[in-house]
Amino acid sequence: MNATLRNGLVALAVFALEACAARPHARWAPIFLARPSIAARAFDEGVASFDRGEFARALASFDTALRTEPHPVVMFNLARVHDAMGHDAAAARAYVSFLASAVGEDPALVATARDALWRLRPRIAWLRLRAPEGALVGDQVVAASDGEQLVPIDPGFRIVHLGERNVIAVRARSGDVFVLDGAQSDGTMVVGTGDFDPTLSAPHATTTAQRQP
Repeated sequence: MNATLRNGLVALAVFALEACAARPHARWAPIFLARPSIAARAFDEGVASFDRGEFARALASFDTALRTEPHPVVMFNLARVHDAMGHDAAAARAYVSFLASAVGEDPALVATARDALWRLRPRIAWLRLRAPEGALVGDQVVAASDGEQLVPIDPGFRIVHLGERNVIAVRARSGDVFVLDGAQSDGTMVVGTGDFDPTLSAPHATTTAQRQP
């Protein structure tokens, strides 16, 4: 076997292992669904599509399930699909959203999401901030929060809007963690660098479905 072919097979094997590790959560938890025929079918189609390697279709299916009946497990699966597709910042945002709404969820899923954020940490940039209503990072809407939250962003030049008087340009490199504070009463913005903390999260913007007793 020549070296080129051998290296190609090794790469394929590594990709296959990573895809298996990133498999979505297949258990559709017993929850009340407003439109079960739509959400549950979309969820099952997402899992099946992922198993076939049809990641774009899986992403569309989980997005449909999330919009139809928001639930942390669906957000977790969206994160896994983005992760498998190499969408690092999108995967990290979905993991953060999952952790923000995962109260009472399977501890194994919570641990998996936090481990994934540590794995993604050096690949993208991060903001730690307190966000008022209407906060934007580029074109990404950031959920308002009284406490500090972690916002994953793609590396590069980003405009951060934290209120009418709080606008700043950030040039972030992979692995950077910037600390911003748009909640200052005098309109100033504190800017610095900080530690990476995957436990920081803001309340999820959507209401999670209720579990059956």
